[in-house]
Parts: sequence; structure tokens; C-alpha cells
Amino acid sequence: MTPLERLRAFFVGDDAVERIVPAAPIMVWLLVFTAAAMAALATATCAAWLTMARVVDNWAGDLAQSATVVIDAPLDEMDAQAEAALTALLQVPGITAARLIDRTEQEALLAPWLGALAGTGDLPLPRLILIEQGDARADPVEVALALEPVAPGARYADHGRWRDPMVAAVTRLQWLAGGALLLIGLATTAMVTLAAQVALSSNADVIGTLRLIGATDGFIVRTFVRRLTLPTVLGALIGTGLTSAAIAIVPDGAIFTGLGPSGGDWALMIVIPVLAGAAAFFSTRGAAFRMLRGMQDL
Repeated sequence: MTPLERLRAFFVGDDAVERIVPAAPIMVWLLVFTAAAMAALATATCAAWLTMARVVDNWAGDLAQSATVVIDAPLDEMDAQAEAALTALLQVPGITAARLIDRTEQEALLAPWLGALAGTGDLPLPRLILIEQGDARADPVEVALALEPVAPGARYADHGRWRDPMVAAVTRLQWLAGGALLLIGLATTAMVTLAAQVALSSNADVIGTLRLIGATDGFIVRTFVRRLTLPTVLGALIGTGLTSAAIAIVPDGAIFTGLGPSGGDWALMIVIPVLAGAAAFFSTRGAAFRMLRGMQDL
């Protein structure tokens, strides 16, 4: 029998063989439910890991190339100092672009905290300059020297003080998510192994009879492996599918704008049912062969 024929026989099954080993509907449905729950947890954890990876990329990448200059000066000098500072900044090596953030943008940034008060025009807001840097970032000392003559009260911030700790924290959360995925995989394997041992023990008489009439250990193992692997794969597909659909229909921006799984990220979700099936296959196979070796020793 070719590998393709064996694979087809595994998924299609054999009615004669199915009648030999009694079915246990409760065990099957428990496997489906438990595998679905574990796959749902794995899918949600995987989505969270992808989201955190996107956050790290954004903070460590895009934000690392940007900085802000705050122009703090008397109101009648504010605009003049801002324009002069903008011109000076464009001469600093490492700064590729710079622009003034207008009042409308500032009010939009403050709106989540100040509400309607941000748009009244009564707040004495400082002028902000957004800087874009290349791979060779600007030297803060050179920036300060360029700003001192034209805007003595200007403050330069490269976001590193708050960005680096947050990137480190999110990276640690990624490790925790990876550990959670590992625990979910181990729990799934343990659950299927326990189910296999129960199924094999409850059918010990059938297994003994099959061996007496000449059935090979491989034939017996394949029968039980199929009985436990397929419900596990079915449950994993249900759990992964439902959780992926729930994640996909969350409105963009409800949690993180543009940071959820997208494009090729969804392909990783397909791996979850495959891994669940592999765990069920090898754990059931191992449990069956261990039981058969134990019966030989009796």
C-alpha cells in the first residue's frame, strides 16, 4: 500500500474494522469539545502573540526613527521660534525631514483626554515639530546646539525613555504567550493520551481477541489511532475556525488599529489543527504500543 493509499484509508476508514472496535460516543464528543476549547485558546494566544509582535515592530522600528521638538516660548514669539527651529533642524545631520504640527492636529491628539475642551482654542499649546530620522540618527547634542540660538526653550525628545521599557515589556509578554502555547500543546497531548489509555483499557478483551485471531499490532494501533485522532482534528478545526472568525469580525481599531493578524498571519492558524492532529496521532500510537507490549509480558 502506497503512502497516499494509507493516508486515504486513515481518513476514509473501513466499515469492517469500525464494527470490530466498539464506538464510545461520549468519549468522542468529549475529545471534540476539549480539542475545540484548547484550539480556541491556542488561536487567541497566537493572535495575541502576532499583535504584540506588530507592536514591537512599530515601536522599535517606526518610532525609533522619529523624535519631537517642543517649542516653549512666549505666545508672541512662539511662531517665529518654531519656524526658525524648523529651518535649523533640517541642517542637522541625520534628520531627513521635519514638519510643524498644526493646532488642529494637536487638538485631535489631546481630545481623548480633554474632550471638547481641546477644541475650544483657549488652551495655550506649545508648538510641536515632528522629526524623521534616517538609519544614522541625529546626535542629541548637535540638535541642542542647533536649537539654542533660535529657540532657547525648545526641548528635544527621541521617545527612547518610554519606548525602550515598553518594547521590553511587550517582548516579555511574547515569551509568556509562547509559554502558554507550549502548555496548551502539552495539555492537549496529555488529554489525548489519557483518552487513549481509557479507550484501550476498556477494549482490552477486544484487543486480546484480535491478537488471538492473528491481527497484527500495527492493525490494532491504526484502528485506535484513527478513532481518537479524527475527533481531535475535528474539534481543533471547530475551535480554530470559530475563534479566527471572532477575531476577524472585531472592528478595526476596537482594540488595536491595524495590529491584529493580517495577510499571511492567518496561515499560522492552520498550523493549530495540524499540530493538534499530530499530538493526537503520536500520543495515541505511543499509548497503544505500550499497552500491547504490556500484554505480551503477561
